Amino acid sequence: MSVKGSSLDDLSKNLSSLFEQWTPPEKEEVKGLFWIWGDLWRRVYSALLDYDDQKYLTQVAWKVVDRSFVPAVKIKYITMLDVFSFSNAANKQVDVRYTGPNGDNRMHETIRGYVVNQSLRKVPFSSMYCSVYTKDESTRRRYILTPPYYTYDYGSVTIDMITYVNNVFSVCMPFLEGSVEGFIAFNIGFLLPRDEEINYEKLYDLINLLIFNFQLKQLKYRGVGDSGKALLLSELQSFVQRVEEYIVNIDVQYRNLQIFKRMDEKKLLDPRKETFAHQDDKKSSLFGSFDSVSCTTTPTRPSLGSRLNPSLYHKSPLQTAMKVEKCDLKTSVEVTPIFSPEQSPAQVSKLREESIVKERDEFRCQFSFLKFGDETYSDLLENIIYAYTVTYTMIIIPYDGRNIAGIKRLLSPFDRIVPGKKSIFGQTIVSVANPLIDVSFMTEFPHESDELFCAPYCIVDMNNGSVKCSSQLSLTKYYVERGNTLFSNFIKSLGFTTKTSHLKKMVELHGSSFAKPFCVVMLNCVGSGSGVLFDVILTKFVEYIRMKARILIMYLERKTSEGVLPDFCELVKITGCSTVEDVWCIASLLKDSENSFVINLFLKRASDAIRKKDTFSANFGGPLTYFSSSYSRSIGM
Repeated sequence: MSVKGSSLDDLSKNLSSLFEQWTPPEKEEVKGLFWIWGDLWRRVYSALLDYDDQKYLTQVAWKVVDRSFVPAVKIKYITMLDVFSFSNAANKQVDVRYTGPNGDNRMHETIRGYVVNQSLRKVPFSSMYCSVYTKDESTRRRYILTPPYYTYDYGSVTIDMITYVNNVFSVCMPFLEGSVEGFIAFNIGFLLPRDEEINYEKLYDLINLLIFNFQLKQLKYRGVGDSGKALLLSELQSFVQRVEEYIVNIDVQYRNLQIFKRMDEKKLLDPRKETFAHQDDKKSSLFGSFDSVSCTTTPTRPSLGSRLNPSLYHKSPLQTAMKVEKCDLKTSVEVTPIFSPEQSPAQVSKLREESIVKERDEFRCQFSFLKFGDETYSDLLENIIYAYTVTYTMIIIPYDGRNIAGIKRLLSPFDRIVPGKKSIFGQTIVSVANPLIDVSFMTEFPHESDELFCAPYCIVDMNNGSVKCSSQLSLTKYYVERGNTLFSNFIKSLGFTTKTSHLKKMVELHGSSFAKPFCVVMLNCVGSGSGVLFDVILTKFVEYIRMKARILIMYLERKTSEGVLPDFCELVKITGCSTVEDVWCIASLLKDSENSFVINLFLKRASDAIRKKDTFSANFGGPLTYFSSSYSRSIGM
């Protein structure tokens, strides 16, 4: 390989220098996931342009064509998959196509026309913007190379009386073949229930990562052989499987909600079935009424059996119907015994007792990973809740398949803290990690999948009771660390040595103290098999956090409007928490709320403060319960 005026040692040194110098300047903070990918593509393109005499950009063969791609899994929701390149060079081509069972072959040409048209119109606008507002070459190049994305509505289709919208999501990534204007477009079409949404940021990241790895493989072997094509097709198989699984879980949750709504409208609620729902509050605010939750049991027209056996009214959550009003969270549980009048009181009592025992056993099986009487398992509950609040993706290795229902029962109520939030839970235990699903269940977690996740994540192993999370829980710092890891992989793929940079190992997580008393009571409920009490305590806990979240947002908005940094000492006191970690945990639940901008600023400062507090404790001994006002101001809070 020839290098312009440099030896191979100088080239390796320059690449290492380029890697080491990449840290966001203090005046230019990371602005998000799109900023990170734009800067990563800029660094890769700059390295190939400046330090390799452009041979990788001009002499690598690109001929990857497969117009008969067939997924290995059964497809229902994906309508199209189209990967194509746009380049001035006629001999450089990437073209992979697939049309789903609910798709149309004409979609490919139509979407390609839209994408090319949008990309060509973007070029003069980008050039004008960079010439007027940007003087720095690296900033200009990052702006041009940041992959844009487009969404298209390609009509709708009705399946099983449910209307699905045919969405097409397109991302245009830089084509590392010489011209800045060249790109590789990735188009994915999928059916989504109307009014449902997906996490486009995670999908955007997964697409960028796939094309990034493919281009590195192609550059590494200089286009010789089929290694690049084999990697692309293999990664596309995994990608299609992940997207299909993701939308299946969305559809299952949507259908379950629609079934309950129809039953509620027809007043056909059967108290023996699980019917816990709340009114759609997408337009409601976090500042709605925060009345305390009360749970009452009111029998109506008790039968003869009910008078002889009061335990008939001991209803588990699988037998209660609860409805949370939009602005009044007072909950009413109405239980109506339904037995045949021809049955004798003894028969009714026996059947009822058998049903109670069965449901109690089912409830215990949902939490079979917990052991009653062992305080360490209350810590496990505490750590699971804490990990769910502070991370963006949760991987769970269950003790057995029945734990899936238990985890949903434990974590899904926390979505009610943020109006309109819907976490996607996996429905089965899978063997392939899926970063698109918020809470997924796996047989084991392969550590080579660390780079799949675009945000901090956690792993819960119920077999040994461990909860581990990313070493960086700050979203911005995680972005930087992951970007350095991917760029390090790029340097190594070209055969150069540099300082190793990988995502740091997972660390053991210790839960927040404010959840401790609730977790102890919930563990006792599991031991006694009382599902009703478990749900009531959990509902109280969620309401407790929601009230603290309301106080936190009001305080932060007031301080932000005044242009004053939050005082952690004051904030800990007014929220009734004991440590800064407790406040940070509550704020983490609101990272996807309408106040996300203010919350994310606070989380960044709180993360720095916790890190400095740990350093202070390590140097001088003894933990700090909370910061004094003077100490808070001294660290810039």
